[in-house]
Amino acid sequence: RRRHTRYPLVTGVQTCALPISVPSMYYSSVIMTESAFYPVFALCVYVAISALATASWWRQLAILPLTALAFETRQQGVAVFAAYVLAVVLFAVFEVALARRGERSGAARDVARDFWPSAVAVAIGVVGVVGLQAARGKSLSSLLGAYSILAQSQTPIGNAFHPRTILAVAVQHLAETDLWLGVIPAVALLVLLGFALQRTSTRELRAFAAASVAFIVAMTVVVAAFVVFTNVGRIEERRSEEHT
Repeated sequence: RRRHTRYPLVTGVQTCALPISVPSMYYSSVIMTESAFYPVFALCVYVAISALATASWWRQLAILPLTALAFETRQQGVAVFAAYVLAVVLFAVFEVALARRGERSGAARDVARDFWPSAVAVAIGVVGVVGLQAARGKSLSSLLGAYSILAQSQTPIGNAFHPRTILAVAVQHLAETDLWLGVIPAVALLVLLGFALQRTSTRELRAFAAASVAFIVAMTVVVAAFVVFTNVGRIEERRSEEHT
């Protein structure tokens, strides 16, 4: 019998309050779309963690409409879809790697059986979006609005796309966010991974660790790529408050 996962309300409220304690959020919360996007994003993360921890089919399928809601709120929400896919992959790696040597094939089969609804959701999402844009006679990049520049092979000043540049900017964003918050989130993440990557860890802890890393990576890469391709020349910490 599968156990339901519950998280303390007070802890959840404290966790959601930490990212918006970044000073720049006081300004952006008044005039930007972060105010609407943040609660939607927090809901997406919660459902993703719950889906990993319980393997509930309806929570896995719920990711699809939640991703659409996040995207409609802010085009940056496209990263939610990529983050969930990455979270499932990381969770599968954790499950197989932490299984005993003779049990790893069985662990892989268990993961495949638990997350087939996620594969269905991803397939439906990809086919649906591609088909819709084809029917409308528009490119996929046109859906991204201001972020459509990410589909280009060159930056506006003519520099060729280079992944190392985006990686460097992503590290800068993470570093500034950690400094804003006193390095506490970075230390907490390392401690979390340390406990999660033990065979005695719970499924819930591994799910939380996998989702945390996946959402941080996805959101950071999207923000860093936007900064590189728009050539804004500065760290956009207000776009990366979700890193916490």
